[in-house]
Amino acid sequence: MADCPVCTEKKTYEDENIAMLTAGSVTLVVPKQHYPIMEQTPDFIIEKMFIHANHTLLQMFEKGAQGANLIITNGVSAGQTLPHFAMQLIERKENDGLFPLWNPRKLDEETMGAIELKLKEACQNIGVWEEQPKPEEKKEEKTETNETYIKRYLRIP
Repeated sequence: MADCPVCTEKKTYEDENIAMLTAGSVTLVVPKQHYPIMEQTPDFIIEKMFIHANHTLLQMFEKGAQGANLIITNGVSAGQTLPHFAMQLIERKENDGLFPLWNPRKLDEETMGAIELKLKEACQNIGVWEEQPKPEEKKEEKTETNETYIKRYLRIP
């Protein structure tokens, strides 16, 4: 998309489905094709985004990161400012001055169990309707070996 800064920005990595942009200690993992929000992004691309995020986080830790935040802001109400779905990987160090976006609260076991059941029910069919396109299978050509050819034409059992 011509007016999307993510689509037009120089990428630090890209393959056929995923692109990555890095600025300092922040890396964006984005679909290469323009999708404004997560719900519009095909499941197989989201899967690849998480795989790339995981590999990138491993590299961050190998280079000395003490922690990392993986942030997805999905929709304007959630704070999304980019018009392109993205996963933000933020390298963290102890006392770096960054703070969490919210303070988590503790829930009792019963409430957590109810939430778990609702999530499991809601997630049962994720990915059922979308699968990664499979490459066309190449048909194997049958080739006779010299041994098979000789046995067939010379009628050797």
